[in-house]
Amino acid sequence: MLAGLRKSNMKPDFRRPIMKCILHQLINSLDLLHLSGYNRIMIKAMFLLAFHAFLRVGEITCNGNSKNILQMSNLQFFRRGMKYPSRLKISFHTFKGHYNKAPITLVLNSQLSENLCPVVTLFQYIKERGPAPGSIFRFPGGITISYRYFCSTRSHSFRIGAASTAAEQGVSKTDIQAMGRWHSNAFKSYIRIPSFEVR
Repeated sequence: MLAGLRKSNMKPDFRRPIMKCILHQLINSLDLLHLSGYNRIMIKAMFLLAFHAFLRVGEITCNGNSKNILQMSNLQFFRRGMKYPSRLKISFHTFKGHYNKAPITLVLNSQLSENLCPVVTLFQYIKERGPAPGSIFRFPGGITISYRYFCSTRSHSFRIGAASTAAEQGVSKTDIQAMGRWHSNAFKSYIRIPSFEVR
């Protein structure tokens, strides 16, 4: 009852979704910022991975609670003799709402446009980062990227944009819920397209 009461008193979510066109604009704008080469490829990889893997910001940044942050051990690249990997497997052992459920695995395939491919960009970033264990996204000194630093580079929601884009492309509600690792119908509030029917 208390959980339901808290939800009923929640404020409206006014975050704007990052759709693909906005994602591409964000990536193109990175060249205009005063970032080092390392930080630029890191932020680009964070943007692309957050969108394509339906990530929560707390899964790639530190904000006091680090138990759900993706680690290098959560990643596995697959190559077929090419310069870059053909796909990426991400294993989620813990995540918000996990509640002793089995780990979830998400596979991302490489895309035709290498410049906008999350698999290729993450691979390029890790070549700069090095293979040392620990959180995936961190500064050269080894400090995990903070929530505040990441949010200073964007103001919209990648998960809202990813869910909305998937729905727009005809992906089923069941698949969207699974990809985003939502354990309830809360995923419906993340889809911001007029044609999506919420029940």
